[in-house]
This record gives sequence, structure tokens and C-alpha cells, in this order.
Amino acid sequence: MNKFSASDKKKITKDWQVLFPELGIYKPMHLLNRLGPILVGIALETDSGNSYYKPLFHVHNLCREFPAVSLTLVENLEREYVKLSWHERKHKELAIVMREKARIPFSGDVTIESVMKGYEDYFEIPCLAEKIEYEDYALIAGWSGDISKINRALDVVKSSLKSWPEERYFKKFGGFDNWFATLEKRVMDKDMLHSIVETQIAQLKVEKLPVRNLII
Repeated sequence: MNKFSASDKKKITKDWQVLFPELGIYKPMHLLNRLGPILVGIALETDSGNSYYKPLFHVHNLCREFPAVSLTLVENLEREYVKLSWHERKHKELAIVMREKARIPFSGDVTIESVMKGYEDYFEIPCLAEKIEYEDYALIAGWSGDISKINRALDVVKSSLKSWPEERYFKKFGGFDNWFATLEKRVMDKDMLHSIVETQIAQLKVEKLPVRNLII
């Protein structure tokens, strides 16, 4: 089975960017742009054998300190994968589906309401969302400084996660109530969140990515 060379990955990445010119090339097989405090993009994730890739829509929240760009709010196009010999005939078809399924638009300015709705729709899918995605949802609302959005986000997080098994998810934080109180404190500190975002932009080296406005 053919494996991807470095030049193959470079070409594949460029082919996808031609179809998504609003995204910048972050690194080979990874396209991103920045929407306010989040990164929105496509990861062309290769398997351990380096013989096929899967296109994934994802976001990364810059409101939390993290050493790498993470894959959250993922849409994996129903597990579609692409071998090297299939790329030319298949990537354009998958790009059309990717635009339709992306939970946050790839281009243009976007409202905070649309971003929150993208998360909320994701939360509706049973057993899909992780705790970190609920945290991100609340922190993005906190970054906006809009108290109605903040209260809405905190209400969603509390009502959704309070019934999760405490031993598994919250014991190391001192229980759900302590975890939630800490999250609430972070969410309410808009200045701190803006400072974290600026630091993360530099640390993750995403300064040169295309930038869009998140409309409050």
C-alpha cells in the first residue's frame, strides 16, 4: 500500500487549501483560521501506517492554556478515509460535504450566537461531547463578556454535567460543585481570558493565520 511522502502531504494540503482559500496552512495536513478566541479548520489526519488520511472538521479554544492545537467539536464525515491513489478523485467530493457539515462556518465574520449554537447542537448528540468541550463553550461565552450568554452557557453546563458520574469526572477536582465553581470563576474573568488568548496565539505560532471577527 502506498504511503504518504513529505511531498505528497504538501500537495494534498495545498489541494485542500485551493478548495478552502479562507483557511491558512498551519502545517502539513492541517488548515486553520482564527475566529475571535477559537481556531477553526480541517485536520487531514493520517493513520498510524501513514497510508490514508481522514478529513476532520475541528475547533481549538485559545481561552485555555494548552501546548498544542487540539481537536474538539470534531466532525469526521462518517469515517471517510482517503488513500493516496484516491485523493485526486475524492477530495473535492469530501470538501463539499465538509462545508455542509462544519458546525461553525469556515469563512466570514460569525456571531457568538452561531458559535454557541454549534456547540449546543453538538451536545445534543448522545455520548459525543467531552467535559472539555463544555468548558470551552462556557469560556468562549466568558471571552465575549456578554452576561446573558455567560449565564446561558453556565446553565447548560450545570444542567448537562451535574448528573455525570462524580467519581469518574470530578473526584480529582474535589467534586462537581468545586469544579463548577472554579469554571464559573474563570468564565467571569474576561480580562484573564483575553490575556490567555493573546499568549496562546504566540505560543502556538498562529499569528499569521487568516483572522475573522466573532461578533458579540
